[in-house]
Amino acid sequence: MTITESTPSLPFAADDPRGTFLRAWAVAAEVAAAVEPGQVGLPSPCDEFDAATVRSHLLTVGHRVAAIGRGADPFSVGDDIEAVPDDDWPAAFAAAAADMAEAWADDATLERRVTLPWAEGSGAETLAMYLSEVVLHSWDLARATGQSPVWDDDVVLAGFAALQVGLPDEGRIEAFEAARANMPAGAEFSYPFAAARAVDAGAAPIDRIVAWSGRDPGWTA
Repeated sequence: MTITESTPSLPFAADDPRGTFLRAWAVAAEVAAAVEPGQVGLPSPCDEFDAATVRSHLLTVGHRVAAIGRGADPFSVGDDIEAVPDDDWPAAFAAAAADMAEAWADDATLERRVTLPWAEGSGAETLAMYLSEVVLHSWDLARATGQSPVWDDDVVLAGFAALQVGLPDEGRIEAFEAARANMPAGAEFSYPFAAARAVDAGAAPIDRIVAWSGRDPGWTA
């Protein structure tokens, strides 16, 4: 299935970090809306996540981003959202977009310091980090369900730049090992990313960010 490109009405300039994020979210929403009931159990490129779990996690990310914009703890949102009213995922993603736009309406949110368990930075830097997550999981969900979104290269490259800063290739596995050693005894731990994969210099931006995350750009179920 091919999703045609659409230009959503955004409350921020396209090159504003908030506008860039919401452009990525619009693609995520289109992909989530196109998931058919019989596809929710399909495997995805994200290990241990089926299509339903990826879709749920994407929506949770949206709620967490809204919480950050309000200066709240993003993890107060809780675990991945498994169900939405009337199983209306398009409405849930649209509501999340409106909520995020409201939460980040004040320009001061871009300068506010945000502290997460694994990083600290400005609101703009944190938003860029979550942008990369939205792009990657949108790709996961699209691949799992046979969709071919039209990727906005500028948005994808913004996410790729953030991912390269937050997830350098050198020392990646060693950093995960150190994090694992600091986990409480008996706590579950899995590597969030594999080592970066090589791609051609002329590869599409979406293939470059996917490969940097350790995923296979050519993944099929």
